[in-house]
Amino acid sequence: MISRIVFCFFSVVLLLSAQIFVAPEAAFAGNRLKRVYEGESNISLPVYFATDRAQVVTSKKDLDYGKQIIFPLDAMSYGFKRMDSTCTVPDNMESLTKCGWLVYPKDLGKSKDKRAAFILESNAEVSHVLSSFDEMVAKIKSNLDVLPKREIVIYVHGCCLSYNESMQQAADLASSVQAPVIAYSWGCSLGYAGSSMAFPRTQERFNKFLIGMLKSFPDAKISVVSSSIGTQLVHNFCLQRRPEDYGNRKGIDELIFSRADLDDVAFRSQLESVMRHSKKLIVYVSRNDFQINVSGTLRWFFFPSQHGERAGHVRSGLQMEQALTVLDVSPLKMGHVIPYESVADILANNGDVPTDSRLYKYQHMEDNLYRVVPQQSIFAHATKKQLRVKGRACDGCSSHSHNWNTLGTSVLMGSDGDND
Repeated sequence: MISRIVFCFFSVVLLLSAQIFVAPEAAFAGNRLKRVYEGESNISLPVYFATDRAQVVTSKKDLDYGKQIIFPLDAMSYGFKRMDSTCTVPDNMESLTKCGWLVYPKDLGKSKDKRAAFILESNAEVSHVLSSFDEMVAKIKSNLDVLPKREIVIYVHGCCLSYNESMQQAADLASSVQAPVIAYSWGCSLGYAGSSMAFPRTQERFNKFLIGMLKSFPDAKISVVSSSIGTQLVHNFCLQRRPEDYGNRKGIDELIFSRADLDDVAFRSQLESVMRHSKKLIVYVSRNDFQINVSGTLRWFFFPSQHGERAGHVRSGLQMEQALTVLDVSPLKMGHVIPYESVADILANNGDVPTDSRLYKYQHMEDNLYRVVPQQSIFAHATKKQLRVKGRACDGCSSHSHNWNTLGTSVLMGSDGDND
């Protein structure tokens, strides 16, 4: 009890000082946090976006957006931004190339390889603002026409991220699932308190955007992946809209909540409304996610007798709800980072948990709870690779420097042990 009070005191100090805001999105969100594994290549790919942020005019020939637009109430912008990431080059790379994906040479240090990369990029379509939602839909449909699977992933980020940081997360998700990703980049502030004010203001904008996507692609597989406080936007959509609102679709194929910053009691009580929209609801939880721990501890501080738990924590016990699939990623020691590759495993398996994959083993524990553990050989290689590039990180921009990875996220987020 004493240790928790001390932890809470320091959490409040952090929360109220210098806009550090450790809950519930990574303070290091601008760095590349996706792990790099053996056999992966550096890639460039277009990521679609819908945003209620105001466009920022910069000297660079690139797209950037800043603060949330308050008025008009329906303010939205659309487009796509070219981003860098890493992935194992897939068998369908030829069709992805037709959608704008590029694979960079293995060694950009050689002048001839640099020239080859620049030629590739100059022939590819660069970032663009699109005139309307309909124009974005038309471009996505043209992508689906050349891909082997008609699959779309919609991504909703958490708090405290800039536009570029949210787009980097979406790019890392796209490189893992290897399907078109549309980022809903809502105008959060760089602090938790400001973001908590901003997300209710974007709720109706998000509702209309998601309804529009579901109506526009009645025959495509559509999954919605959300993180941290972004899960509240998806959760509220399910409460505020009905499946009949988006036409003849049978629903959303998968709903994935990564470290949900949701009250577990409210979540349980409203599950029936959420499950109307999707029969596949997957929740990633952890016991060593510092941001979720701080979020829960602050609520305990203000209401110690009935504070409940955050749905993104193992203590929430959501595996007892038969409608859910709960995956504990504590063994991966990823802090608050999205388990991109595990999300890809789940989506590739149509919302069901596989036994294992290239990177992970999925151990069935109890009820609907699975523990995600690394395949040791690949994990050990990744750790050594990260240690070799210690100290190198990118700034969230779309540049060739994204082929550097930061030190392992367990070190970066201070989560070598449980922050329980």
